Amino acid sequence: MRFSGYRPTGPGELEGGYCIAGIRDWLNMPAPGGVEIHMRATALEPEHVVVLTTYLIVPNGRAVRLLADTLAVTTADTGHAEQFPITRITAGGPIELEALATMTGSPNEARNYFSILLTPRGPGSDFRSPIVAVPRFTVQLPAMMIDGEEFQPGPVAFETYREWGMYYCVQ
Repeated sequence: MRFSGYRPTGPGELEGGYCIAGIRDWLNMPAPGGVEIHMRATALEPEHVVVLTTYLIVPNGRAVRLLADTLAVTTADTGHAEQFPITRITAGGPIELEALATMTGSPNEARNYFSILLTPRGPGSDFRSPIVAVPRFTVQLPAMMIDGEEFQPGPVAFETYREWGMYYCVQ
C-alpha cells in the first residue's frame, strides 16, 4: 500500500508509526530528565491543513512547563516564522491544562502523555492545526522548564513523502 505524509528531521530518532511496517515518520527527541518529545505531521485533505501531533512523555516525579504559549512555523513561502497559539494541553484522565500549566509525571503511566494542541475544544481532530499544508515546513517548539532548568528543543523540519509500506493491524 502507498502511504504519504511528512517525514520529520531534527534532533532525535525516527520511529515507526502504528500498524504500518516500513514507514518511519515519528520523531522522538530526548530531553533532560528522561522527558521525551514526539512529533509527527500529516496533511488533512480536502481542508489542505496540517495535522500536527506533538506530545511529551513526562516521567513520574518530573515537572515540565512551556515558557511560551506559541510555536513557530517557517515555510519557504513566507520565509519567516509565523507564531501559532498553543490552545491547550491534554493528558489521560482526562486532564486538560492551559498552555503554560505545569505537566507533572505520575506513577500512573497513562497520565504521563501530554498532547500539545493548536485547536480549541470542539468536533473534529484535536490535532488539526491552522498550519496550511505545504511540501516543506519547520516547527520550533517553545523553550520549556524541566525540573527548574531551561531547555530549548531543536527545530524539526517536515517534508512530504510518498512510499510503500505494509498495513498489518487487524481491526
